[in-house]
Amino acid sequence: MDGKIYDIVSSPLTLVSDDDLLEIAKLVELNFRRYQNKNRCRRSLYHQIALYRKTIRLSNEGLQYFEIGRILGIRSSTVYSWLWGHSPWTIYKLPLTNFGFGYIIGSGIGDGTVIDDGRILIYSWLKDEDFADIIVQYTKQLNINAHKWYKRGWQVAIANVPIAELVWVGKKYPFHLLPIISSEVSVIKGVLNGWFDADGSPGSFSLKCKYDAPHADSLNREIVEVMGVLLDLLGIHYTINRQKTKEFISPQTGKKYKPKSEEIYRLRIRRCCTVKFSREVGFKIRRKKYALDKLIDNTKFKNICQ
Repeated sequence: MDGKIYDIVSSPLTLVSDDDLLEIAKLVELNFRRYQNKNRCRRSLYHQIALYRKTIRLSNEGLQYFEIGRILGIRSSTVYSWLWGHSPWTIYKLPLTNFGFGYIIGSGIGDGTVIDDGRILIYSWLKDEDFADIIVQYTKQLNINAHKWYKRGWQVAIANVPIAELVWVGKKYPFHLLPIISSEVSVIKGVLNGWFDADGSPGSFSLKCKYDAPHADSLNREIVEVMGVLLDLLGIHYTINRQKTKEFISPQTGKKYKPKSEEIYRLRIRRCCTVKFSREVGFKIRRKKYALDKLIDNTKFKNICQ
């Protein structure tokens, strides 16, 4: 048919295969189906994008819109609309591939919670106001709205379906997110920077010569392993250890809590790569960045990893 067929916009989703998108879509749809009317379950954005790509390819092969609809199992009116420029992301703000996108995904995996049928990503009880400001800053750079407020801790809410669904997949099935978050070096650094800001510690150095390396913790071993894969891509060495969890006192409520799991997994940067980690990833939160700089100044490192 004669009509203007729009190219896919620049986005991290353009770097992912249809099979990977459909795998993410399957996970998202199965999880959020329980929140919806079973007869009218919202199709995941990633499912729509995979179908849109196939629609464009079949159209370029000369098939008519009703034939494409029959092959893909979608309405011919939907195919007609897509071929005339109304793409699946028309009603969504699709994030671009950059450092800020990676930072939101990484910090969301660490401190974020996905609510409201996978449409909103919310950060609760943030200790550092500058952390909340950084999240809002990078979100706005993606042309996505974010709202910050204070209630017994800093809170941030991001209403964006693509971001919320990706964070949910990253928290539950992190390896399914690898094709997207490993797509470009800027995204890799953003994800690691956001995750270490959320769940990481800059380490310390005592007068007794006891060295504590920069590290980050998670109850989900797969999250730690995925972050390790990203560190491998940057050439940063690390170790992963398993430790017993202990009861802790929440700084917000003052109450004692018992962790959900008896074990926690710690990703620790090796001493030979601490300087490289500071240069390539590091921290954005001021107090953590200052502590890491102080650790490097007070410690004699062997410049093995450049």
